[in-house]
Amino acid sequence: CVVNLTDMVRNIVGALERGEFAQILAGGDSGQAIESFANKYQGRNIEFDGYTASVLPHDSNKTRFDYLILAGNVGGTHGPNFHFSDVNYYDLHLTGGNVPSSFTEGLNIHVIAEIESYDSASGLFELKPVSITMR
Repeated sequence: CVVNLTDMVRNIVGALERGEFAQILAGGDSGQAIESFANKYQGRNIEFDGYTASVLPHDSNKTRFDYLILAGNVGGTHGPNFHFSDVNYYDLHLTGGNVPSSFTEGLNIHVIAEIESYDSASGLFELKPVSITMR
């Protein structure tokens, strides 16, 4: 899949909104604030440093997974529970010089992802991966 960088940059949440997003990443915001942000910017891209906190098979699939991504570095516990649901390795669009052969727990990454929704029942901020760089 080829990503048009011009479109990607244009769709990334702008400077004013990044302040809102920074507050959400810092943690302490209610699910309602996260849901409001997700609804307001649905379809736009966000960008942040994070890590893979959990990797589980999607249903009984062996090649499709659900990824829990948290902000910051491995072991950090602030910000929302970002979630990629029902994706395979190639859907992650991994880049960088040290791309692993499998995408496991405990990897520090830089994420660019499209905002899909916030599920208040599960507390998951649903994203669609656009580009993930290993860091």
